[in-house]
Amino acid sequence: MANVPKVLYKYLKPCRGEVFLVRPQLRFTNFVNLDDVLEVVPGQRPLTRHELAKIAAHDAKITGRSIEECRKNALAHSESPWWGRALRDKFKNGPPILCITCLTERWDSDGMWAIYADNHRGLVFGVHTESLPKRIGAWGKVRYRRNRPLLPTQETAYARVRLSKVLEKAAFTKSLNWEHQKEWRATSATEGSEAIDPPAVAEIIIGYEASQELEKLALGFKKLSPSTRVFRAYPHPQRYIMKRKELWPT
Repeated sequence: MANVPKVLYKYLKPCRGEVFLVRPQLRFTNFVNLDDVLEVVPGQRPLTRHELAKIAAHDAKITGRSIEECRKNALAHSESPWWGRALRDKFKNGPPILCITCLTERWDSDGMWAIYADNHRGLVFGVHTESLPKRIGAWGKVRYRRNRPLLPTQETAYARVRLSKVLEKAAFTKSLNWEHQKEWRATSATEGSEAIDPPAVAEIIIGYEASQELEKLALGFKKLSPSTRVFRAYPHPQRYIMKRKELWPT
């Protein structure tokens, strides 16, 4: 893959940070359990007249209802809020088919420190991309768009579409509102954590408001992996970004 950053970063809250400094790992989460309830939800294509007539005839034959009633029902189900909730419910009730871990090119975002690292009390770690765990299915850079990837309506209606492929495309697409995050993602078919070898951890950056205990754990990690650099973050005096100062074990 071209233009892959040598190091990608992940923000962690203090409790997750403590676990990471003892057992470095990447955690894969089922997409239905992500923070944003509309994350990785593909869009629904508008039904054409031909598709609507075909679906109505199919449903009328199965249910015994009139074609007009089935047509109205199909049309109603193609509109919000049905599509998003129905898709998520479908996957919540079944086994995980798409699990995600999120990384970013940026360690210096004050906004991401606030949201994902518990108001600067957690940490950020950077991992050498060439040392990412082999368990990963697909991974790549997130594309930022105005529109969601769309389901192929007629195939979905007759359950012939490979939803995992549609979801995978959606997993690497986000709203333009998040473009500043410069996110990369990796996918897996199962939930859980994948161990990272300590030397694969390029950097550990302790949050501006993180405890001394977390800092001590990070310096202890460096004793196990001397090549890992350890920093403490602090706010830029003029800009809305973070800076950092390297720490050394005492």
